[in-house]
Amino acid sequence: MQFTPVVRQLQLETMPGVLPVKLVGERFERADANRSRLPRTFLGWYRVPLLLACFTAAANTFQFALFLGSTGIPVRYAGHFRAPHLRTRTSRGFFQGTWADPVYWQKQTFVCETLDVLLPKAQPKAKLQALEIEPKDGKYIAYLKPDDPSWYLDKYFAIGQFKGFDDNGMNELRKEALAQGAAPKFQAWSIATQRFQLESGSIDMVLFSDGAMKRLGALLEPALLEVKRVLRDSGRFFFVFDDVDEELSGSSFEVGLKGSIIDRIGFELVAANRGECGVVVGYFRKKFARASSGKRLSSRKATKKRSIAKGRE
Repeated sequence: MQFTPVVRQLQLETMPGVLPVKLVGERFERADANRSRLPRTFLGWYRVPLLLACFTAAANTFQFALFLGSTGIPVRYAGHFRAPHLRTRTSRGFFQGTWADPVYWQKQTFVCETLDVLLPKAQPKAKLQALEIEPKDGKYIAYLKPDDPSWYLDKYFAIGQFKGFDDNGMNELRKEALAQGAAPKFQAWSIATQRFQLESGSIDMVLFSDGAMKRLGALLEPALLEVKRVLRDSGRFFFVFDDVDEELSGSSFEVGLKGSIIDRIGFELVAANRGECGVVVGYFRKKFARASSGKRLSSRKATKKRSIAKGRE
């Protein structure tokens, strides 16, 4: 079958101030009169979606590579991208389309690295328990476990109203916790007078993710009171706050959140790191924790002195 190339040339009318434009198009027609039902172009009608898919993948890859080079991600963070716990978590971002957003990766990097520095220095092979209040998607669960597992995350509790959660959402939370070796437990909590189903002083770490304060609404103060009850004296109250969370606290980080609702409940700010991604990451502790430890140390010293004095007698 022979095809005869036919070239069309169109000379546009020259207008004042506009350069003449020549359009050259190329098409193929059959020499005979019979018309085939087959596509006349390579790959046929499905060429367009295929090319669009290839172009989108190439553009997203280039954008992500450009982001890594331009934002100055530390070289030491390259290990986090290879870490199994982070790869498992962020793979979901690829399917949702959020991975191509530089702000998303910048935020994940910042939260991960900051929490990695602030995690408690527990005893070797210790089994810690974590509690997240009003979780959203469990993306920060893996950040509550050190890269070098000198201690383990034994249990993960999630307590909140769970608005907008369906079976898939709960399964995602469960999978994220199990991926870290933690047994997940959930409690629906929507009444201010209701207590958390946890023993007092049994939790080592508490987490408020960004947006949790807004999702709690009127339950914010009762939730903070319960957090204070269940958190150990040596426990850490981690937070990831955005601008809305900071505003809802009733104070600002410039003054150490003095006078905020968290301060009034009985927590003090220990560390806070503000990133360019729009969030502040840090942790609180109970105000009396330091005083209590000081009193215990003083009592031990006094007891030791008394025993030494008795021995001399």
